[in-house]
Amino acid sequence: MGIQQFGLLAIVSALGACAMTPPLPRPWSLQNSATAGAALIYHDGEEEALRMMCRRNPADFLVVPDGFVAAPGNATLTLQTEGAELRLSASALPGMSNAVEAKGPLTQGIVALIASGAPITISYGDQTATIPAPDPSSREAFITACRAAMQSQRNG
Repeated sequence: MGIQQFGLLAIVSALGACAMTPPLPRPWSLQNSATAGAALIYHDGEEEALRMMCRRNPADFLVVPDGFVAAPGNATLTLQTEGAELRLSASALPGMSNAVEAKGPLTQGIVALIASGAPITISYGDQTATIPAPDPSSREAFITACRAAMQSQRNG
């Protein structure tokens, strides 16, 4: 095989390998349900790193950060951006003592936090992570869904 043929074979092989790699999920995605509410999910590569939910039943705001280990006692999980902060009651995820969930009421503070368009810092005990800001379309869709859940709660 000549050098040119070998070079062409290497290029074709490399392109074939690229085509076979599955695409990574978008960093931010939205799951929306007219009855359950909405979830804004951040993926770090293929792994879900953060799930924030404006729920209708029960009417609350639920946050599940991946990689955080439950601390003993009643700890507070804080979500913070430039100019907005939410403090939520945190506990071990049911059935998973090494995972955390945090809950709080549906408030305008959620809208302010997401609408800021800034990265979100999550703090729980001595554990901290910063997540990039949601993209504009995911951010706006989640804000709309959270406002609908808040309105539903007021009308309920």
